[in-house]
Amino acid sequence: MSDVKLYFGYGSNMDREDWVRWCSDHETDPAGLIEIGPAWLPDYTLKFHYFSNSRKAGAADVVPAGRGSVVPGLLFEVNEETLAALDDKEGLPYAYERRNVTVIDGSGALRQAISYTVQKHRYSGDYEQPDAAYVDLIQRSLLRNKLPIDNLNCAIEDMHQEKFLDTIFVYGTLRQGESRSGVMTKAADGGMERATVSGTLYNHGTYPGFRAQGEGTVIGELYRCRDIADTLTKLDAIEGFSSYEGHEGLYHRAVVKVTIGSKEKWAWTYITNLPTPKDSIIESGDWLER
Repeated sequence: MSDVKLYFGYGSNMDREDWVRWCSDHETDPAGLIEIGPAWLPDYTLKFHYFSNSRKAGAADVVPAGRGSVVPGLLFEVNEETLAALDDKEGLPYAYERRNVTVIDGSGALRQAISYTVQKHRYSGDYEQPDAAYVDLIQRSLLRNKLPIDNLNCAIEDMHQEKFLDTIFVYGTLRQGESRSGVMTKAADGGMERATVSGTLYNHGTYPGFRAQGEGTVIGELYRCRDIADTLTKLDAIEGFSSYEGHEGLYHRAVVKVTIGSKEKWAWTYITNLPTPKDSIIESGDWLER
């Protein structure tokens, strides 16, 4: 049996119809590309700076970017045969190349995956306008998975420096009235919203830990930040998170779906890496009611 690997897609490969059509044209079995679900590529941004000869227009690329940048996409399982087909579709080694990346999956866990980035010598040096059909299939895939399209819109307008995810969900000592609440008060662009996330809250003694697993509801607060990169720099230091490469800290930074009343939003939060025995669960899901 072929080895199974994880693949992160952010462009046309998210669209099943486009993949099946390409496989049909190249007499390839499309069944080996198995969708797992939404995922996020942190510290990268989406750009259109490559002219695709096959599409006769700009094609998407992801490039390393600063803290707070993130690209939404889909995580897939692929076998060796399907990975070879993806190599062919992406024009290896002439257009794109494989890259090993760390992504955040739907449970907030960090996963190692393969993705494709444009070869640097193929950068045009300018913005390359994608055609409407190509943009539509990317947008359709994001919306189908209830992922934001802000990042795509920024890339289309050549505003790749914009960090669209500027909200943070806090559930412990950063909440109002707690020991580190001043950090969020200074960072906030406007007021605070009461919010919840799905998962489990754990008592680590003087502070809590959260995991986006389990059937519970965790209560916290959602803040929109004036300068998300600066705020995350401060919070990363507080939470003991250094980077997504080789990270072994107390927490790691993830993206989760947050509920505010009847609305849902995406936000940054911190996932505990500490032991979480059953007797440490905070049944109320509320650090203030532990």
